[in-house]
Amino acid sequence: MQSRRRALMLLFAASASFIILWMATVGLFMLSRIMNTYFSRDFNDPFAIVNETSRMLTVLNCSTSTCMYVLTQVRVREELRKAMKYGANRISQFVTVANG
Repeated sequence: MQSRRRALMLLFAASASFIILWMATVGLFMLSRIMNTYFSRDFNDPFAIVNETSRMLTVLNCSTSTCMYVLTQVRVREELRKAMKYGANRISQFVTVANG
């Protein structure tokens, strides 16, 4: 029961982050269609600043689910630690061979 509740909370958190991070893009799209405006290249224009900010939030959405899984799932954290240790060992072996 505990794992089901955790999975459900994780699903709701991922869905909420998706909706929140895409709201600026959708709102800006609808506003530009209603006002029939086009984006300018002048970054002093508030509309252009909001446009770029919404693009950055949209790209940020790609990593939020991965970060949530890493923070909540014990197995994922263990495998990530193993991968980091393996990578560090390989780098130290390479450096030792290169310097020796």
